[in-house]
Amino acid sequence: KADRILSHQITCKDIINMGFMFYNCHDLISLDASKSDTSNVEVMCGMFNNCNNLTSLNLSNFDTSKVDDMSYMFMDCSSLTTLDLSSFDTSNVTRMHSMFNGCYDLTTLDLSSFDTSNVTTIWRMFYNCYNLTTIKGVIDMKSCEDCGDMFHNCPKLKDVKIKNPPDDFEALSGLSKSQYTVVS
Repeated sequence: KADRILSHQITCKDIINMGFMFYNCHDLISLDASKSDTSNVEVMCGMFNNCNNLTSLNLSNFDTSKVDDMSYMFMDCSSLTTLDLSSFDTSNVTRMHSMFNGCYDLTTLDLSSFDTSNVTTIWRMFYNCYNLTTIKGVIDMKSCEDCGDMFHNCPKLKDVKIKNPPDDFEALSGLSKSQYTVVS
């Protein structure tokens, strides 16, 4: 049974697509994937999508330097209260839409290691993260083509640092002027 999984090591160095790997694992409660070799992975979209009972996820040491797609990665992980993404290198990622969509229990996200300057689709990234109060780091929207509903239903968020927002950022994203600061 999936709820007995406590540690998982992905040892095949040739894996390039981990898309939807743990999709719909409703019984998964805790996962330690910190020893996995992800150095050649390019796709992580939907990897933990709809793991709605997952409360503990260790992704420290995850090598994401070649990843292009992180869309839906943690979508509907509604029981996660913390998520350490400090090892993530997102400099090659172009898709982050719905990445944290439906992560109701997250209160703080540290995205300090994130480079979002090449991300083109970022719509609904934090959609319905209604307990999220803090996002650490800067979200650079330099390449963004679609940020629709990016922060829809995130009423508790404050002091989000945005770089290069589009002209109609507030109307598109759902974030009010009092919730963010434009940085250079």
